[in-house]
Amino acid sequence: MLDWERTLHLSLVTAIQKMSSGRTAPLLVVCEEPDSEEQFEIVLKTLGTVESGVRGMARELICSHLAKLLNIPTSRPAVVDIHGSIVFGGVQPSDLSARLGASIGKNFGSIHLKDVVPPPRHTKLKKEAQVRASSIFAFDLLIQNPDRRTGNPNLFWDHSRYIVYDHEQALPFSMILGGFDLEPWDLSGLPFIRDHFFYEYLRGKQLELDEFTQLLNSCSEEVIDGIIKEVPDAWITDEITMIRKHLVSAGTEADKFVRAVQAEVSV
Repeated sequence: MLDWERTLHLSLVTAIQKMSSGRTAPLLVVCEEPDSEEQFEIVLKTLGTVESGVRGMARELICSHLAKLLNIPTSRPAVVDIHGSIVFGGVQPSDLSARLGASIGKNFGSIHLKDVVPPPRHTKLKKEAQVRASSIFAFDLLIQNPDRRTGNPNLFWDHSRYIVYDHEQALPFSMILGGFDLEPWDLSGLPFIRDHFFYEYLRGKQLELDEFTQLLNSCSEEVIDGIIKEVPDAWITDEITMIRKHLVSAGTEADKFVRAVQAEVSV
């Protein structure tokens, strides 16, 4: 489910399990598309346990669509409605019903990918992998994502491609990291760059970003507005205006942004 165009709009049917330990771990759930009754296995981030709330939900959805536009593989996103009748009807696992009950409304999810593994560790990257790594590194600097770290890369590997996920901390324009009115190419103040999963692989190298630059340059106001329209009204905050401005500026000055990315690995 990496070849997609639009956001899925689904309703929760049943929760299966937590994906990992921890209070805020995503849930594996079954959801249904109301019109077609087609069912999907979804990795669900519940609104009641995401620290950034609806801001985090919106960031996840925007970054999924932006990654798709920039030819960076990611799972198809979904907006999942959790209805009280489903939660309190006695059909959900007892250990998850309280969590679901705290997340009534719209939640972010994505298609559950199978046959994927954590990214392999190499001493150096082959040519194609370096191209993909360059694009992901540039993508994370574009969205100011601090959460693709060496110790926790938030990447899958499907035996041929890297697949990105988990972007609730990206585009943090209501927080101190991104709260200053910096241009997208003002990267020197970002504290996470040298801890990025791909930084050491790319340091001192010429990045392969021709395709990324071309695709970013195509991110016009109209294109970015199309992404913003995917965000449900319930997730709209004042942060959306800042995100839109940032992404439109980056698309307008794609060459300048990419030069700034290259400079970060040339030092």
